[in-house]
Amino acid sequence: MARFVMTRTKASLVIHAALIAAVGAMGCAKKSSTADPEPEVADDSGGGGGGGGGSTSSVTPDAQAVIAALVAAIGPSTALLGADDQLTADQADQVGNAAERAVLSAGHGSSSDYTEIMGDIMGGAEGSLDTVGVTDPDQVTGLSGKMAGSLFKSLSEADDENLPDDAAAEGQTAKGTAIAAIGQAAMANLTAAGVPDADVPETSEAMSSAIVARVGAAGSGEDDIIEGELPALSAGLTAGISTLPPTSISADAALSAVSTGSTKGLASLATKLPSSGSAERALTGITAAMTQQLSKFSTDAQLLPDLAAKISSGATAGLGPVVTAFSMSTTAQTDLVAATTAGPTQALPTLASKVPAMATSDRLAAMLDKITAAPASGLSKAGFPASQVPDLLSGMAYGASANLGVLTAISGISQTNTSAFLGKISQSANAAVAAVDVPSFAPSTNLVKTITTKVSTQATAAINRIAAADPNFSSSHAKDGLLAISNGATAGLGSLAQLNKISGGDLGAIALEASKGVMTSLGSLNVPGMSSLSTSTIANDLKSTMTSAFNNMNSISGFNPSTAGTQLNQDWSQLQSSTFSQVSIPTFDITAMKTECTNKKGTWDNARNLCVFASYPSMTM
Repeated sequence: MARFVMTRTKASLVIHAALIAAVGAMGCAKKSSTADPEPEVADDSGGGGGGGGGSTSSVTPDAQAVIAALVAAIGPSTALLGADDQLTADQADQVGNAAERAVLSAGHGSSSDYTEIMGDIMGGAEGSLDTVGVTDPDQVTGLSGKMAGSLFKSLSEADDENLPDDAAAEGQTAKGTAIAAIGQAAMANLTAAGVPDADVPETSEAMSSAIVARVGAAGSGEDDIIEGELPALSAGLTAGISTLPPTSISADAALSAVSTGSTKGLASLATKLPSSGSAERALTGITAAMTQQLSKFSTDAQLLPDLAAKISSGATAGLGPVVTAFSMSTTAQTDLVAATTAGPTQALPTLASKVPAMATSDRLAAMLDKITAAPASGLSKAGFPASQVPDLLSGMAYGASANLGVLTAISGISQTNTSAFLGKISQSANAAVAAVDVPSFAPSTNLVKTITTKVSTQATAAINRIAAADPNFSSSHAKDGLLAISNGATAGLGSLAQLNKISGGDLGAIALEASKGVMTSLGSLNVPGMSSLSTSTIANDLKSTMTSAFNNMNSISGFNPSTAGTQLNQDWSQLQSSTFSQVSIPTFDITAMKTECTNKKGTWDNARNLCVFASYPSMTM
């Protein structure tokens, strides 16, 4: 196994002595000739805050005793802690190094495979904190974060014996597997560390942030961190917290805490992830990995949409420090919010494979509805101003819409469903105006018009990404999607009128903005065969769709379908001659599609003639 250099400070001498004494008291090391079984992990049975039973560590009692001894050696009674009552970085390194030796020497086995022992080291050390009186949530968070950082650092120094390829979990590297185990053990042992139930939600958020912030110590490059290690860690944290009993934390609170904390932790990785685009990709991976683990909380397809919403809203609530750390422009901030809906959407095929009842168009539509709207309730916690709300809502719509191309991987889901999903997302993004909690945000008629235009424009732009990822998404599917976007917006605005967020008398004029947004965006479409469609035909179909929608909304106070229809005909005639007649759909340009694929960190597959966008591993936890 890899060797570690331990500075012979007072702390290291105390730890060394404690380690020798503890092992000696057990009758010396009990090294097995064969390795013990791999650490158990939570199954997908769900329940409570998750599966409901505390630590998932399989650390042996002897190894636990050694870890407890070494934790005691650097506990508060030794006066080795800093002024903030936290371990120094050097002391945390020593805990990680000594704990690793403890697990190996005290009966876990002769294996030096880090994928087997890292979870036990983390869980054993954290679970021993209360034996030395360290139960204050802030202390537990600080100590555990630093110990995790030490273990990540050890991974950067590991060799092939420590991280054998055949030990990797499905869809992950061996290093990612070890990182996931560290995160899982850290969360699963919160109550074992003595954290009171009332403090578990806040502590789990802080713990997630502290551990994500240190993952860069594992020594990997940008792409490996974004596409492998951060998703693996997020999956581990989510799986770990799912094992805590419901008396400690509910499923809703658990998902919100891990999502918010993990997002905040990204702020500390700004030197490892050099751009705003890197942060966006990282957040997409985090939210995707968390969504893949939802089956550990529930396998009820009716409950999963609300749980997924906690991931999107939680991530949004944690964006403030990330925006600051990466010095993001307003455009980059919109892209970052888009990541909170992009990741969960990308994860739906994996979730559907774990929960077959999710694999229907109705269930997926309900999921997309919740995912898209959820960030609106987290915008104020992130510190966004009211002036950015229209762009942020359009970002929510784009993130979910642009990733719909992956859903046809689910058996029974077709491109026709994809078009309909565009309508559901448009409806949700417009209706989300009612959930925006930003101070001084007041949804006036003109402001909602602006939001409706931006949402429909971004949803239309997302069709290019859908077509790039799904070569079977044809021009006819694209046209159906355009109609669905307009129709969905009208339905969403209808719900705002019913809630008295907008006047029923203004509903028709606001809804017109959705079709205007769609029509004026046609010139940006790059879909095979699309240029053969008549823009006037699309315009007429949009008008017919709106008229039908109006006729179904006669129960809304202040709204008169007949009056709205008459006004629509007048406005449409003027728009047709002044604006719509100037729109033309460009001829499909595959070179431009390939360029866009590369710009979005995708890889063009020449054999299948499609873009494989940057994906995130499906972790088996």
